[in-house]
Amino acid sequence: IAKVPADAKDAFGFPSTAVPLKDALIALDSLNRAGGGGGALPWGVTEPELQALDDRAAAEVALLLGVDLGDGADPDEILRLAAGPLVADVLAGLDAAARGAPRLRLLSGHDTTVKPFLVALDLYDRRWPPFCACIIVELLRRKADDALAVRILYNGKTAATASAAA
Repeated sequence: IAKVPADAKDAFGFPSTAVPLKDALIALDSLNRAGGGGGALPWGVTEPELQALDDRAAAEVALLLGVDLGDGADPDEILRLAAGPLVADVLAGLDAAARGAPRLRLLSGHDTTVKPFLVALDLYDRRWPPFCACIIVELLRRKADDALAVRILYNGKTAATASAAA
């Protein structure tokens, strides 16, 4: 965060007094938007520094969950556990849809919800979810053999395909 020039802090809305998590999340969102197209990151920020910022934000989220990563806890395991209720809800929705329940369910969350969900799905690419990140979980039925399959899209791109047990 120290590398971000004062005028950029103003442009991206960094508050002058903010909690570390909020600073980290605002910086991650700003950097991901600026460097998300595969170009260079702004302000001389390096990929290792961006990863360190991501790790700091993950540690702050873990602290909110009551886990101190300084105790040797695996951050990905903590995030998987944190996503458990959401994963259970999504699986219940898929199961209900397989039995003919309503076909559309819309859930909404924040980047601090999206990241643990991506970790739980083994889809996290070590980059903080961008602003307006979107995960779509589809239950599809093949016409050829009536088998069910799940397709996951992350920000409009197919992220994974797996067979679903009906």
